[in-house]
Amino acid sequence: MKTFIKGSMLKSLSGIGASTTTLSVGLLFLRVISGSAMLFSHGWPKILGWPLMANAFPDPLGTGSMVAFILTVLAEVVGSVMIITGFLTRLAAGIISFTMAVAFFIVHSADNFSVKELAFVYLIIFLFLTITGPGKYSVDNHLLGKLNKAK
Repeated sequence: MKTFIKGSMLKSLSGIGASTTTLSVGLLFLRVISGSAMLFSHGWPKILGWPLMANAFPDPLGTGSMVAFILTVLAEVVGSVMIITGFLTRLAAGIISFTMAVAFFIVHSADNFSVKELAFVYLIIFLFLTITGPGKYSVDNHLLGKLNKAK
């Protein structure tokens, strides 16, 4: 009896054999929290400050400050909303990952790690979502279920 309790407890604590529901709840939590943080801490302030920020925005890829600003705002606002809802999650997460990679590796390349750490953390989170997808509690999963039923 003690072995069963210990084994069961260890399995539960380690996450080995976690159900798809548990994993999907974790992905939902990660999507909503990280997407909301990106939207409200980065995207929305850029929209509010666009007249001042747009012309002075970094242009690391040579597209012009205004184009770089617009693409970044689209990634951080539209992409975040897509991730929060789980709509085209892998595409949105891939685009935000690219944006964060540019911020980390190019825009902040000369900065100390403590300055560029947030871009790195977002890069890792959104790369993770690009790889895993949104989980079953998402618009993607709902639409995919409807497409499979239609066949």
